[in-house]
Amino acid sequence: MMGWNLGHRRMSPKLSTVIINWNGMPFVQDCVRSVVSQNNAGTHEIIFVDNGGSTDGSKEFIENNFPRIKIVALPFNRKYTGGLNAGIREAAGDFILSVANDNILDPDLTHNLMEVMRQDPKIGCIGVQALPMKADPRASRPDQMYTVNILAQNVLVRVPGWGQGVTELFYVDTNVALFRKGEDIFFDEDYHYYYDEIGFTWRLRLKGYKNLHAPQAITHHLSNATTRNEDPSMRYFAYHKNRLMALLTLYQAQTLLKFLPVFLLDETAFLLWPGGWKTKAAQILPKLRAYGWIASHLGFLLKKRRQRQSERVVPDQEIVRYMSHRVASGRYWLTRALNRLIYCYCVGVGLPTLEYYLGKGETLRFSPEDQARRSPS
Repeated sequence: MMGWNLGHRRMSPKLSTVIINWNGMPFVQDCVRSVVSQNNAGTHEIIFVDNGGSTDGSKEFIENNFPRIKIVALPFNRKYTGGLNAGIREAAGDFILSVANDNILDPDLTHNLMEVMRQDPKIGCIGVQALPMKADPRASRPDQMYTVNILAQNVLVRVPGWGQGVTELFYVDTNVALFRKGEDIFFDEDYHYYYDEIGFTWRLRLKGYKNLHAPQAITHHLSNATTRNEDPSMRYFAYHKNRLMALLTLYQAQTLLKFLPVFLLDETAFLLWPGGWKTKAAQILPKLRAYGWIASHLGFLLKKRRQRQSERVVPDQEIVRYMSHRVASGRYWLTRALNRLIYCYCVGVGLPTLEYYLGKGETLRFSPEDQARRSPS
């Protein structure tokens, strides 16, 4: 069974939805029903990736209740990136919608995403508006946008008008996202989980694509439903290891050298900054393990770096402009002073960040005509 059969005529779907599942029975029913109930569901295929042999009956539930959905059963758990790649390889569509199984999509989500995607062939990936099913203290205010800073750490940045229209941003959360299918557009399975979406969408930027956020495409997300039972030390290790791997392989060499003082300052501040001792203690050993992993895989990282840099068509100046300079959080005078120092440093070394351009009155609102000048020639 390949996707949806429309009468006796077989059609090559434009869109393939790939749902990733592993023992997700508590929420996979609502997720799949929301995908099947999309307003254009009859014109695209749906692929259900059972990532490593679920034992809770979720795969059998799909087989018995949704016979038109194609099931890809993996013999072992390849994490989110590997499961998604397996679904992408089976997909017949020109575009892929990735869906983690702890989401409930609004009926118009795929229609709204495809309407945006068709506007510009240089759009690489489009993220959605994720509304938490439960109260989330990390949820941003309407005028705040999640992005990463120049050290690839997640930060919140105030952006006037954020969420009021399609905007361009650095990276997209691929928990639910639409992207183009291509021979070289796959997720890097060396990330396993954590930073996989940053690595993926950062690479799209290297290739000259834009990443967008479409607030009219809405999903309801049960945050961390699939990772809440994992060992915290493993999460910290994966976070630090993958962040370092992204920095070392995706930046140009001159950018790495320019940002090295900021990196050293941040690592020093992590140890010496007052407060947060419990969190620091929990991260020390995983962070040391991450550094050990980097030191023992230098040959591997050098090879990966060559591969990634060979894909580059835009310089880092066009990528850093969507990153933040802020490496310290809080309202203390020392925090503000440190961030201001880094802001001035980035401008001084020729790598101004997002706040610099916002201060000059530039907007992140997406318009194919207005942003044509930023597209690589």
